[in-house]
Amino acid sequence: MRKSNTKLITLIFSIFIIQFSILNAQDTWVQTYQPFGDVDYGPSYLVICQDGGFAVNGYYHIYEPEFNIDEDLAFLMKTDSEGNLLWAYDEENLWFNDHRSKCFVETGDGGFLMAVTSMWGGTAIVKIDTEGNREWDVDGQDLYPHSMARTSDGDIILGGRMNGFPAIRKITENAEIVWEYTYYLSGSGDGSIQSISKTSDDGFVSTGYSSGNGFDAFVLKVDSEGDSLWCQFFDGYDNWDQGHCIIEISNNNIFVVGLAANPWNGPLLWMLDQQGETIWVEYDNAHVGYEQFSAFNTPDDNIIINAGSIYKVDYNYNLLWTQDYAGGSEKSIKFIDNEYMVIPTMEFQNNESYIVIRKTDLQGNITSTDDNEIQEIDYSFLNCYPNPFKHDSTILFNSKKNERITINIFNIKGELIRTLISDIKQSYRIQQLIWDGKDFTGKNVCSGIYCCKLIGNKGSYSIKKITKIN
Repeated sequence: MRKSNTKLITLIFSIFIIQFSILNAQDTWVQTYQPFGDVDYGPSYLVICQDGGFAVNGYYHIYEPEFNIDEDLAFLMKTDSEGNLLWAYDEENLWFNDHRSKCFVETGDGGFLMAVTSMWGGTAIVKIDTEGNREWDVDGQDLYPHSMARTSDGDIILGGRMNGFPAIRKITENAEIVWEYTYYLSGSGDGSIQSISKTSDDGFVSTGYSSGNGFDAFVLKVDSEGDSLWCQFFDGYDNWDQGHCIIEISNNNIFVVGLAANPWNGPLLWMLDQQGETIWVEYDNAHVGYEQFSAFNTPDDNIIINAGSIYKVDYNYNLLWTQDYAGGSEKSIKFIDNEYMVIPTMEFQNNESYIVIRKTDLQGNITSTDDNEIQEIDYSFLNCYPNPFKHDSTILFNSKKNERITINIFNIKGELIRTLISDIKQSYRIQQLIWDGKDFTGKNVCSGIYCCKLIGNKGSYSIKKITKIN
Protein backbone atom coordinates (compact mmCIF):
# COMPACT_ATOMS: atom_id res chain seq x y z
CA MET A 1 0.00 0.00 0.00
CA ARG A 2 2.82 2.37 0.90
CA LYS A 3 4.67 1.56 -2.37
CA SER A 4 1.49 2.23 -4.36
CA ASN A 5 1.03 5.62 -2.68
CA THR A 6 4.67 6.45 -3.32
CA LYS A 7 4.29 5.63 -7.03
CA LEU A 8 1.09 7.71 -7.22
CA ILE A 9 2.77 10.69 -5.55
CA THR A 10 5.76 10.34 -7.85
CA LEU A 11 3.47 10.22 -10.92
CA ILE A 12 1.51 13.30 -9.81
CA PHE A 13 4.73 15.17 -9.09
CA SER A 14 6.16 14.21 -12.48
CA ILE A 15 3.01 15.42 -14.26
CA PHE A 16 3.19 18.69 -12.30
CA ILE A 17 6.83 19.20 -13.29
CA ILE A 18 6.05 18.53 -16.96
CA GLN A 19 3.10 20.93 -16.94
CA PHE A 20 5.14 23.57 -15.13
CA SER A 21 7.97 23.19 -17.63
CA ILE A 22 5.57 23.61 -20.55
CA LEU A 23 4.02 26.72 -19.04
CA ASN A 24 7.43 28.05 -18.13
CA ALA A 25 8.72 27.51 -21.65
CA GLN A 26 5.80 29.52 -23.04
CA ASP A 27 6.43 32.52 -20.81
CA THR A 28 8.26 34.45 -23.52
CA TRP A 29 6.97 37.15 -25.82
CA VAL A 30 7.66 39.94 -28.30
CA GLN A 31 6.02 43.36 -27.99
CA THR A 32 6.28 46.14 -30.56
CA TYR A 33 5.69 49.84 -29.88
CA GLN A 34 5.23 53.17 -31.62
CA PRO A 35 4.38 55.31 -28.58
CA PHE A 36 4.72 58.58 -30.49
CA GLY A 37 3.56 57.45 -33.90
CA ASP A 38 5.58 56.93 -37.07
CA VAL A 39 8.86 58.61 -36.09
CA ASP A 40 12.47 57.41 -35.85
CA TYR A 41 13.20 55.80 -32.44
CA GLY A 42 16.50 55.40 -30.62
CA PRO A 43 16.00 53.31 -27.45
CA SER A 44 18.97 53.34 -25.09
CA TYR A 45 18.55 51.58 -21.74
CA LEU A 46 16.16 49.22 -19.97
CA VAL A 47 15.35 48.93 -16.25
CA ILE A 48 13.35 46.18 -14.55
CA CYS A 49 11.07 48.08 -12.18
CA GLN A 50 10.07 47.33 -8.61
CA ASP A 51 6.59 46.29 -9.77
CA GLY A 52 8.02 43.76 -12.24
CA GLY A 53 7.37 45.96 -15.27
CA PHE A 54 9.94 47.45 -17.63
CA ALA A 55 11.02 50.99 -18.47
CA VAL A 56 12.94 52.05 -21.58
CA ASN A 57 14.40 55.46 -22.37
CA GLY A 58 16.03 57.07 -25.38
CA TYR A 59 14.95 59.59 -27.98
CA TYR A 60 12.79 59.90 -31.07
CA HIS A 61 13.33 62.18 -34.04
CA ILE A 62 10.48 64.15 -35.51
CA TYR A 63 10.70 65.93 -38.84
CA GLU A 64 7.76 68.07 -39.94
CA PRO A 65 8.98 70.88 -42.25
CA GLU A 66 5.43 72.23 -42.57
CA PHE A 67 5.55 73.18 -38.88
CA ASN A 68 9.30 73.94 -38.82
CA ILE A 69 9.99 70.93 -36.57
CA ASP A 70 13.24 68.99 -36.96
CA GLU A 71 14.56 67.79 -33.62
CA ASP A 72 15.22 64.96 -31.20
CA LEU A 73 13.02 64.52 -28.13
CA ALA A 74 13.98 62.46 -25.08
CA PHE A 75 11.43 59.90 -23.91
CA LEU A 76 10.72 57.33 -21.22
CA MET A 77 8.14 54.55 -21.58
CA LYS A 78 6.79 52.09 -19.00
CA THR A 79 5.19 48.66 -19.47
CA ASP A 80 3.77 46.02 -17.16
CA SER A 81 5.47 42.65 -16.61
CA GLU A 82 3.97 41.28 -19.84
CA GLY A 83 5.24 44.17 -21.92
CA ASN A 84 1.87 45.95 -22.24
CA LEU A 85 2.41 49.68 -22.63
CA LEU A 86 1.21 51.70 -19.61
CA TRP A 87 2.45 55.18 -20.52
CA ALA A 88 5.02 57.08 -22.55
CA TYR A 89 6.51 60.43 -21.58
CA ASP A 90 8.32 62.74 -23.96
CA GLU A 91 10.32 65.68 -22.66
CA GLU A 92 9.22 69.03 -24.11
CA ASN A 93 9.51 71.43 -21.20
CA LEU A 94 13.24 72.12 -20.81
CA TRP A 95 15.03 75.36 -21.54
CA PHE A 96 17.01 73.72 -24.36
CA ASN A 97 15.86 71.87 -27.47
CA ASP A 98 16.97 68.93 -29.59
CA HIS A 99 17.83 66.56 -26.74
CA ARG A 100 18.28 62.87 -25.97
CA SER A 101 18.27 60.66 -22.90
CA LYS A 102 21.18 58.26 -22.55
CA CYS A 103 20.44 56.93 -19.06
CA PHE A 104 17.96 56.82 -16.17
CA VAL A 105 17.32 55.04 -12.87
CA GLU A 106 14.25 54.07 -10.89
CA THR A 107 13.85 55.88 -7.57
CA GLY A 108 12.72 54.43 -4.26
CA ASP A 109 9.16 55.74 -4.71
CA GLY A 110 8.76 53.89 -8.03
CA GLY A 111 9.36 57.00 -10.11
CA PHE A 112 12.37 57.76 -12.29
CA LEU A 113 15.28 60.15 -12.64
CA MET A 114 16.14 60.67 -16.32
CA ALA A 115 19.24 62.47 -17.57
CA VAL A 116 18.56 64.62 -20.64
CA THR A 117 21.27 66.29 -22.72
CA SER A 118 21.62 68.23 -25.96
CA MET A 119 24.65 68.13 -28.24
CA TRP A 120 24.13 71.87 -28.78
CA GLY A 121 24.41 72.63 -25.05
CA GLY A 122 22.14 71.95 -22.11
CA THR A 123 21.76 69.17 -19.58
CA ALA A 124 19.16 68.39 -16.92
CA ILE A 125 17.87 65.75 -14.53
CA VAL A 126 14.10 65.22 -14.82
CA LYS A 127 11.95 63.50 -12.17
CA ILE A 128 9.01 61.47 -13.50
CA ASP A 129 6.42 59.84 -11.23
CA THR A 130 4.95 56.32 -11.39
CA GLU A 131 2.19 57.44 -13.82
CA GLY A 132 4.51 59.11 -16.29
CA ASN A 133 3.90 62.65 -15.06
CA ARG A 134 6.71 65.17 -14.78
CA GLU A 135 7.40 66.26 -11.19
CA TRP A 136 10.43 68.53 -11.48
CA ASP A 137 13.74 69.14 -13.22
CA VAL A 138 17.10 70.55 -12.17
CA ASP A 139 19.98 71.96 -14.18
CA GLY A 140 22.62 69.33 -14.87
CA GLN A 141 25.35 71.87 -14.09
CA ASP A 142 27.56 71.06 -17.08
CA LEU A 143 27.65 67.27 -16.58
CA TYR A 144 26.57 65.39 -19.71
CA PRO A 145 25.80 61.87 -18.40
CA HIS A 146 26.04 58.70 -20.47
CA SER A 147 25.51 56.21 -17.64
CA MET A 148 23.76 56.02 -14.24
CA ALA A 149 23.76 53.39 -11.51
CA ARG A 150 22.47 52.96 -7.95
CA THR A 151 24.99 53.00 -5.09
CA SER A 152 25.06 50.81 -1.99
CA ASP A 153 23.83 53.66 0.22
CA GLY A 154 20.79 54.46 -1.93
CA ASP A 155 22.28 57.36 -3.88
CA ILE A 156 22.97 57.55 -7.62
CA ILE A 157 26.24 57.66 -9.52
CA LEU A 158 26.53 59.35 -12.92
CA GLY A 159 29.36 59.05 -15.43
CA GLY A 160 29.85 61.35 -18.38
CA ARG A 161 31.67 64.45 -19.57
CA MET A 162 32.09 67.80 -17.82
CA ASN A 163 34.03 70.79 -19.15
CA GLY A 164 35.63 68.50 -21.71
CA PHE A 165 36.91 65.92 -19.20
CA PRO A 166 35.69 62.48 -18.09
CA ALA A 167 33.61 63.06 -14.95
CA ILE A 168 31.76 61.24 -12.18
CA ARG A 169 29.09 62.75 -9.93
CA LYS A 170 27.22 61.26 -6.99
CA ILE A 171 23.73 62.63 -6.27
CA THR A 172 20.79 61.92 -3.99
CA GLU A 173 17.33 61.00 -5.29
CA ASN A 174 16.50 64.72 -5.05
CA ALA A 175 19.41 65.41 -7.45
CA GLU A 176 21.48 67.08 -4.73
CA ILE A 177 25.20 66.73 -5.45
CA VAL A 178 27.09 64.65 -2.86
CA TRP A 179 30.46 64.86 -4.64
CA GLU A 180 31.84 65.19 -8.15
CA TYR A 181 35.22 64.89 -9.87
CA THR A 182 36.66 65.42 -13.29
CA TYR A 183 39.61 63.24 -14.24
CA TYR A 184 42.65 64.21 -16.29
CA LEU A 185 43.65 60.85 -17.76
CA SER A 186 45.96 61.42 -20.73
CA GLY A 187 47.00 63.78 -23.52
CA SER A 188 44.99 66.99 -23.54
CA GLY A 189 42.58 65.49 -20.99
CA ASP A 190 39.66 65.60 -23.42
CA GLY A 191 37.33 62.60 -23.11
CA SER A 192 34.16 61.12 -21.66
CA ILE A 193 32.89 58.26 -19.51
CA GLN A 194 30.47 56.12 -21.51
CA SER A 195 29.62 53.48 -18.88
CA ILE A 196 29.97 53.20 -15.09
CA SER A 197 29.26 50.24 -12.80
CA LYS A 198 29.40 49.58 -9.08
CA THR A 199 31.93 46.97 -7.96
CA SER A 200 31.71 44.45 -5.13
CA ASP A 201 34.02 46.57 -2.94
CA ASP A 202 31.56 49.51 -3.22
CA GLY A 203 33.87 51.32 -5.61
CA PHE A 204 33.17 52.06 -9.28
CA VAL A 205 34.71 51.14 -12.62
CA SER A 206 34.14 53.20 -15.73
CA THR A 207 35.11 53.14 -19.38
CA GLY A 208 34.97 55.54 -22.30
CA TYR A 209 37.53 57.45 -24.35
CA SER A 210 40.36 59.85 -23.52
CA SER A 211 42.83 61.93 -25.49
CA GLY A 212 45.90 59.95 -26.55
CA ASN A 213 46.67 58.59 -29.99
CA GLY A 214 43.64 60.44 -31.24
CA PHE A 215 41.35 58.88 -28.62
CA ASP A 216 42.10 55.74 -26.62
CA ALA A 217 39.78 53.51 -24.64
CA PHE A 218 40.32 53.52 -20.88
CA VAL A 219 39.25 51.74 -17.71
CA LEU A 220 39.19 53.93 -14.59
CA LYS A 221 38.73 52.49 -11.08
CA VAL A 222 37.71 54.82 -8.23
CA ASP A 223 36.75 54.17 -4.62
CA SER A 224 33.35 54.91 -3.02
CA GLU A 225 34.31 58.58 -2.60
CA GLY A 226 35.43 59.05 -6.19
CA ASP A 227 39.19 59.00 -5.54
CA SER A 228 41.12 57.48 -8.43
CA LEU A 229 42.82 54.12 -7.72
CA TRP A 230 44.17 53.19 -11.16
CA CYS A 231 43.61 53.73 -14.87
CA GLN A 232 44.53 51.61 -17.88
CA PHE A 233 44.42 52.44 -21.60
CA PHE A 234 43.90 50.60 -24.86
CA ASP A 235 45.35 52.00 -28.11
CA GLY A 236 44.49 50.02 -31.23
CA TYR A 237 45.54 50.58 -34.81
CA ASP A 238 43.87 53.92 -35.39
CA ASN A 239 42.79 57.07 -33.57
CA TRP A 240 39.28 56.42 -32.24
CA ASP A 241 39.13 53.62 -29.68
CA GLN A 242 36.47 53.70 -27.00
CA GLY A 243 34.79 51.59 -24.37
CA HIS A 244 30.97 51.44 -24.49
CA CYS A 245 30.07 49.20 -21.55
CA ILE A 246 31.88 47.91 -18.45
CA ILE A 247 30.84 45.21 -15.98
CA GLU A 248 32.30 43.32 -13.05
CA ILE A 249 31.87 39.59 -13.67
CA SER A 250 31.30 36.92 -11.03
CA ASN A 251 35.02 36.29 -10.35
CA ASN A 252 35.44 40.05 -9.73
CA ASN A 253 37.39 40.59 -12.93
CA ILE A 254 36.39 43.50 -15.15
CA PHE A 255 35.11 43.17 -18.71
CA VAL A 256 34.81 45.93 -21.31
CA VAL A 257 33.27 45.99 -24.79
CA GLY A 258 33.51 48.82 -27.29
CA LEU A 259 35.09 49.87 -30.56
CA ALA A 260 38.67 49.49 -31.78
CA ALA A 261 39.07 51.85 -34.72
CA ASN A 262 41.28 49.71 -36.89
CA PRO A 263 40.92 49.96 -40.67
CA TRP A 264 37.71 47.90 -40.56
CA ASN A 265 36.32 49.26 -37.27
CA GLY A 266 36.56 46.06 -35.28
CA PRO A 267 35.26 45.21 -31.84
CA LEU A 268 37.06 45.86 -28.58
CA LEU A 269 36.75 43.13 -25.91
CA TRP A 270 38.98 43.60 -22.87
CA MET A 271 39.31 41.52 -19.69
CA LEU A 272 41.20 42.98 -16.68
CA ASP A 273 41.78 41.83 -13.13
CA GLN A 274 40.88 43.82 -10.00
CA GLN A 275 44.25 45.64 -10.05
CA GLY A 276 43.81 46.73 -13.66
CA GLU A 277 46.18 44.26 -15.26
CA THR A 278 45.06 43.03 -18.68
CA ILE A 279 44.18 39.31 -18.75
CA TRP A 280 43.35 39.26 -22.46
CA VAL A 281 42.16 41.64 -25.15
CA GLU A 282 40.56 41.09 -28.57
CA TYR A 283 40.32 43.96 -31.04
CA ASP A 284 40.28 42.56 -34.54
CA ASN A 285 38.14 39.46 -34.16
CA ALA A 286 34.44 39.18 -33.34
CA HIS A 287 32.06 36.26 -33.33
CA VAL A 288 29.20 38.60 -34.28
CA GLY A 289 29.21 42.12 -35.69
CA TYR A 290 31.75 44.87 -35.30
CA GLU A 291 31.13 47.57 -32.71
CA GLN A 292 30.17 45.99 -29.37
CA PHE A 293 27.51 47.88 -27.40
CA SER A 294 27.00 46.09 -24.10
CA ALA A 295 27.86 43.01 -22.04
CA PHE A 296 26.16 41.23 -19.14
CA ASN A 297 27.28 38.48 -16.80
CA THR A 298 24.91 35.49 -17.01
CA PRO A 299 23.60 33.44 -14.08
CA ASP A 300 25.76 30.51 -15.23
CA ASP A 301 28.95 32.63 -15.18
CA ASN A 302 29.33 33.41 -18.86
CA ILE A 303 28.91 36.67 -20.79
CA ILE A 304 26.24 37.81 -23.23
CA ILE A 305 27.36 40.56 -25.62
CA ASN A 306 25.14 42.88 -27.63
CA ALA A 307 26.58 43.84 -30.99
CA GLY A 308 23.31 44.42 -32.82
CA SER A 309 22.98 40.66 -32.77
CA ILE A 310 23.59 39.04 -29.39
CA TYR A 311 25.95 36.21 -28.59
CA LYS A 312 27.13 34.27 -25.56
CA VAL A 313 30.76 33.50 -24.73
CA ASP A 314 32.64 32.06 -21.77
CA TYR A 315 35.22 34.05 -19.81
CA ASN A 316 37.89 33.08 -22.37
CA TYR A 317 35.81 34.33 -25.33
CA ASN A 318 34.82 30.91 -26.61
CA LEU A 319 31.53 31.16 -28.52
CA LEU A 320 28.53 29.31 -27.02
CA TRP A 321 25.60 30.55 -29.17
CA THR A 322 24.30 33.49 -31.21
CA GLN A 323 20.89 35.07 -31.86
CA ASP A 324 20.14 37.56 -34.61
CA TYR A 325 18.20 40.43 -33.03
CA ALA A 326 19.12 43.34 -35.25
CA GLY A 327 19.27 46.94 -34.10
CA GLY A 328 20.27 46.39 -30.47
CA SER A 329 20.41 49.47 -28.26
CA GLU A 330 23.26 50.42 -25.96
CA LYS A 331 23.38 49.01 -22.40
CA SER A 332 20.19 47.09 -22.62
CA ILE A 333 19.92 43.42 -21.63
CA LYS A 334 18.53 42.42 -18.21
CA PHE A 335 17.92 39.07 -16.53
CA ILE A 336 14.72 38.07 -14.69
CA ASP A 337 14.86 35.51 -11.88
CA ASN A 338 17.86 33.82 -13.56
CA GLU A 339 15.41 32.33 -16.08
CA TYR A 340 14.69 34.96 -18.75
CA MET A 341 16.31 37.82 -20.63
CA VAL A 342 14.65 41.08 -21.64
CA ILE A 343 16.11 42.74 -24.72
CA PRO A 344 14.97 46.13 -26.15
CA THR A 345 15.89 46.98 -29.74
CA MET A 346 15.09 49.46 -32.48
CA GLU A 347 13.91 47.77 -35.67
CA PHE A 348 12.47 48.73 -39.05
CA GLN A 349 9.35 47.13 -40.49
CA ASN A 350 7.80 48.34 -43.76
CA ASN A 351 10.09 51.40 -43.72
CA GLU A 352 8.86 52.43 -40.26
CA SER A 353 10.82 52.53 -37.01
CA TYR A 354 9.65 50.60 -33.92
CA ILE A 355 10.75 49.89 -30.40
CA VAL A 356 10.73 46.14 -29.79
CA ILE A 357 11.04 44.36 -26.43
CA ARG A 358 11.70 40.63 -26.36
CA LYS A 359 11.43 38.39 -23.33
CA THR A 360 13.45 35.26 -24.13
CA ASP A 361 14.85 32.27 -22.30
CA LEU A 362 18.53 32.27 -21.32
CA GLN A 363 19.49 30.96 -24.79
CA GLY A 364 17.77 33.88 -26.45
CA ASN A 365 14.88 31.72 -27.71
CA ILE A 366 11.25 32.76 -27.89
CA THR A 367 9.10 29.67 -27.51
CA SER A 368 5.79 31.47 -27.96
CA THR A 369 4.81 34.99 -28.85
CA ASP A 370 1.78 37.18 -28.47
CA ASP A 371 0.04 38.64 -31.49
CA ASN A 372 2.91 41.13 -31.81
CA GLU A 373 0.39 43.94 -32.05
CA ILE A 374 1.94 47.38 -32.26
CA GLN A 375 1.31 49.15 -28.98
CA GLU A 376 0.87 52.85 -29.22
CA ILE A 377 -0.66 55.81 -27.47
CA ASP A 378 -3.25 57.17 -29.87
CA TYR A 379 -2.55 60.83 -29.11
CA SER A 380 0.35 62.77 -27.65
CA PHE A 381 1.41 66.41 -27.54
CA LEU A 382 4.15 67.55 -29.87
CA ASN A 383 4.32 71.27 -29.19
CA CYS A 384 2.49 74.47 -28.28
CA TYR A 385 3.69 77.58 -30.06
CA PRO A 386 4.22 80.26 -29.16
CA ASN A 387 4.68 79.30 -25.52
CA PRO A 388 4.52 81.66 -23.64
CA PHE A 389 1.86 83.41 -25.76
CA LYS A 390 -0.03 86.70 -25.69
CA HIS A 391 -3.02 86.31 -28.02
CA ASP A 392 -3.36 82.69 -29.15
CA SER A 393 -1.31 79.50 -29.22
CA THR A 394 -1.34 76.61 -31.69
CA ILE A 395 -1.48 73.22 -30.01
CA LEU A 396 0.11 70.46 -32.10
CA PHE A 397 -0.56 66.83 -31.30
CA ASN A 398 0.13 63.43 -32.80
CA SER A 399 -2.98 61.51 -33.86
CA LYS A 400 -3.33 57.94 -35.09
CA LYS A 401 -7.12 57.45 -35.09
CA ASN A 402 -10.03 58.97 -36.98
CA GLU A 403 -11.86 59.87 -33.78
CA ARG A 404 -12.87 62.97 -31.89
CA ILE A 405 -10.38 64.19 -29.33
CA THR A 406 -10.77 66.74 -26.56
CA ILE A 407 -8.34 69.23 -25.07
CA ASN A 408 -9.41 70.55 -21.66
CA ILE A 409 -7.66 73.65 -20.34
CA PHE A 410 -7.34 74.13 -16.58
CA ASN A 411 -6.11 77.06 -14.53
CA ILE A 412 -3.55 76.78 -11.74
CA LYS A 413 -6.38 75.98 -9.27
CA GLY A 414 -7.40 72.95 -11.32
CA GLU A 415 -10.61 74.59 -12.56
CA LEU A 416 -11.76 73.74 -16.09
CA ILE A 417 -11.91 77.00 -18.05
CA ARG A 418 -12.10 75.93 -21.72
CA THR A 419 -12.67 72.86 -23.88
CA LEU A 420 -11.39 72.48 -27.43
CA ILE A 421 -12.79 69.68 -29.59
CA SER A 422 -11.50 68.32 -32.88
CA ASP A 423 -13.41 65.97 -35.18
CA ILE A 424 -10.70 64.25 -37.17
CA LYS A 425 -12.02 63.47 -40.65
CA GLN A 426 -8.83 61.82 -41.85
CA SER A 427 -5.94 60.16 -40.03
CA TYR A 428 -3.13 62.71 -40.29
CA ARG A 429 0.05 62.29 -38.28
CA ILE A 430 0.00 65.91 -37.04
CA GLN A 431 -3.17 67.71 -35.91
CA GLN A 432 -3.63 71.18 -34.49
CA LEU A 433 -6.08 73.22 -32.43
CA ILE A 434 -5.83 76.90 -31.58
CA TRP A 435 -6.54 78.33 -28.14
CA ASP A 436 -7.36 82.01 -28.34
CA GLY A 437 -6.58 82.64 -24.67
CA LYS A 438 -10.25 82.91 -23.70
CA ASP A 439 -12.43 81.02 -21.23
CA PHE A 440 -15.94 79.58 -21.68
CA THR A 441 -17.51 83.07 -21.39
CA GLY A 442 -15.32 84.57 -24.09
CA LYS A 443 -13.22 86.63 -21.67
CA ASN A 444 -9.45 86.77 -21.98
CA VAL A 445 -7.83 84.77 -19.20
CA CYS A 446 -5.28 86.28 -16.86
CA SER A 447 -1.57 85.80 -17.34
CA GLY A 448 -0.24 82.67 -15.68
CA ILE A 449 0.39 78.96 -16.11
CA TYR A 450 -2.34 76.72 -17.53
CA CYS A 451 -2.53 72.96 -18.15
CA CYS A 452 -3.73 71.49 -21.43
CA LYS A 453 -5.07 67.95 -20.98
CA LEU A 454 -5.42 66.02 -24.21
CA ILE A 455 -7.90 63.14 -23.87
CA GLY A 456 -7.66 60.45 -26.50
CA ASN A 457 -9.04 57.04 -27.37
CA LYS A 458 -10.03 54.76 -24.48
CA GLY A 459 -9.50 57.57 -21.99
CA SER A 460 -5.72 57.86 -22.51
CA TYR A 461 -4.43 61.34 -21.87
CA SER A 462 -1.40 63.59 -21.92
CA ILE A 463 -0.77 66.90 -20.15
CA LYS A 464 1.29 69.91 -21.22
CA LYS A 465 1.90 73.27 -19.50
CA ILE A 466 1.28 76.50 -21.37
CA THR A 467 1.90 80.06 -20.18
CA LYS A 468 -0.24 83.13 -20.94
CA ILE A 469 1.41 86.53 -20.74
CA ASN A 470 -0.04 90.03 -21.16
